[in-house]
Amino acid sequence: MPVSELVSLTPKVWDERLLESGRPFRFSHRAEGVGALASTFSPHPPHLLEVRFQDGARFLIPTVKQVRAMEALSIHVALPLDWEGMPIPLDGELQAAHLHGLLQALGGGGLRVHGGGRNSPPSTGTVRTHTTHILDLTPGFQELWASRFSGKNRNSCRKAEKSGVTVERRVGPEAFQAYVHLYRNTQVTRQEGDGYPDALFSALAPSPFTEVWFAQQGGEVVAGAVFLQGSEDVFYWSGAMDREHQGAAPSNAVLKAAIHHFSEAGVRYLDMGASEGLPGVRRFKESFGAEPAEVRSVEITTRLNRGLSRVAGLREWVRGRLRRGPRQVEMSADGAFEGASEGTPG
Repeated sequence: MPVSELVSLTPKVWDERLLESGRPFRFSHRAEGVGALASTFSPHPPHLLEVRFQDGARFLIPTVKQVRAMEALSIHVALPLDWEGMPIPLDGELQAAHLHGLLQALGGGGLRVHGGGRNSPPSTGTVRTHTTHILDLTPGFQELWASRFSGKNRNSCRKAEKSGVTVERRVGPEAFQAYVHLYRNTQVTRQEGDGYPDALFSALAPSPFTEVWFAQQGGEVVAGAVFLQGSEDVFYWSGAMDREHQGAAPSNAVLKAAIHHFSEAGVRYLDMGASEGLPGVRRFKESFGAEPAEVRSVEITTRLNRGLSRVAGLREWVRGRLRRGPRQVEMSADGAFEGASEGTPG
């Protein structure tokens, strides 16, 4: 579906349009959220677009351009880090044809759109699915505590209280600095370069829609969590804990306090994020009553992008082979060369 009009909005106008849409939106849709991702992962400012298509459909679409050496390999992403970048409808409903039309209008080599929470883009191009965990907060805290928290979790929360763990909510740059200190020094083994960059935390810190919750024991910060607020949801984006204090269940105390606060504040649901390959983390989230929800992401690319990507992949494969150096090749008893073949590049 061809684009008939594409307008780049200022952050102020973008946020006004979000509110006027009457549609629910995530923190990642806010201009501050998109801007934080762009300042961390792209040399370009974010694209805050109001897009009208020839069929009359109209959407607010946030993208961040991930630049490659060749323009044909560059990708427009909505949004990096798998944060939800679903187009916000102003008129009409999103169809796969709209995404293809948007790519044609934007140029570059591809468009990637991540679903999240309770929304996913229509299937088209390359489709990837992952599972997040959603906790419905509408029943209220007392109901959640009595019927959704597991018995083991309730006991852990009581243990935290008896162990002198206290929880407080903080906002602003100083709160994020304290969290980053905990995050970088957690006893969970982190290889150099792993984890979120400091620049992203710094970019998120000034927003009034971000907050950090800390657990303290004996005056020492022992656990923390970062929450990002949408229009009707909160995203549990990052958590950290000093393993020396794990026995006091400080992370359970943080989540309990935050769930209590958000449910009383009228937040509809808590998105606790994905846990693929982390069964312990998955069980932790489910112990609060969070339920798995499948989320879809799609990527569409141009024919030129696909061709160049294959060439680039082949080039890297050849470089890898050359870096290995000459291999010793021996003759087997039946006259065949052993060790000479490793198959073809994937």
